[in-house]
Amino acid sequence: VSMISNELPELCDEGAIVGGWQTKVKAIRMETSAMGGDSHIWIKNQRPNIGPRRVIPLCVAASKYPELIDKLKLARIPSRMLLGENIQPTKYFIRTGREPQNELSPSEKEIFDKIEDAPVSISEIFIDRLPSPVFLDLLIQKRLIQGIGFTPTDALHVLGEYTEWNSEASNIAAKTLGRMTHQGKIEFCQTVKKEVAKNMVIYLLSYLIENVHPDEIRKVIEGKYHTKFKLDIPVVLLGGPVRAYVDDVRELIDAEIVLPEHSEVGNAVGALVGKGIKRIEILIKNVRQRTKANITMFAPGERKVFMTHPEALEYADNLGRELVLSYMAEAGLNAGDVRIEVTRNDISMHGDSLPIETKLVFVGIGTPKREVNI
Repeated sequence: VSMISNELPELCDEGAIVGGWQTKVKAIRMETSAMGGDSHIWIKNQRPNIGPRRVIPLCVAASKYPELIDKLKLARIPSRMLLGENIQPTKYFIRTGREPQNELSPSEKEIFDKIEDAPVSISEIFIDRLPSPVFLDLLIQKRLIQGIGFTPTDALHVLGEYTEWNSEASNIAAKTLGRMTHQGKIEFCQTVKKEVAKNMVIYLLSYLIENVHPDEIRKVIEGKYHTKFKLDIPVVLLGGPVRAYVDDVRELIDAEIVLPEHSEVGNAVGALVGKGIKRIEILIKNVRQRTKANITMFAPGERKVFMTHPEALEYADNLGRELVLSYMAEAGLNAGDVRIEVTRNDISMHGDSLPIETKLVFVGIGTPKREVNI
């Protein structure tokens, strides 16, 4: 989630939040969540859980490995005591193609040797003993194996709202998971879809309402209060089969929901034709030493002292523009393709005409010109 205002993304001095962690690197104010079309849906205590792990959707895997269909038909539901994110009747594992960089423990090696270049189920890995998800987790963390499982993308395949891959695999798995939640496969997938839409809205609102915990927002979303959140800015949805969630999102919030014509490839198009942005800050400080004023300019990689404030301003203005254009040139942009906006903020003492501090912010926006072959 991020926000664009006046053609510019909102910036954050503390850095973007990724998976709930503050990066502390100055960047676009953006938050990511462990939820997407490939988030693993697994059952515990007769309730579906979404993520946080990502897996290859069953519909995608079955398109590459048709034998997965027969495995799904023969899948058995493990004991409720054993169920967890890795112990599921619709969870499979496959090698990533990476080789171990360090020696594996005996338990890790035993499991790794049983996982092949085709999907393998829990029952095939642990034939003669109880499953041990700990060592599976270690192999996943080392990126030696990858999970295959039921996802929101599979749910949409069952509902017929997105059918790019093998729907048969999704339907078989949905029937199995539905039995575990005492639901039919359609009802189960509708539940999953609504929960995904709800999470989308909660992450959106927690981004906009910074000091309110997502759990509090969830209480309002899920409660029967005869009210809903209203947004005064449009919400643009991008990526994958996001169009399937438009109506569900509209039910939860009062907002203008925008779905671009090619929303499913919006992220890829953005990466291709996106604008280059460079932000430079320059600070001018008036440091008084007894009866003498010391005008000092602080810029990236440079510190310079001036006799007067106007001289410092002129130099800083030229330097800021030069730094922006230099950055854009390195990115392959011509000066004619770059628009530079400058904002100035002065801090003055009451009755003093000379600012004690001036902050100049230069924002360069460059749009690359690309040839399009038709």
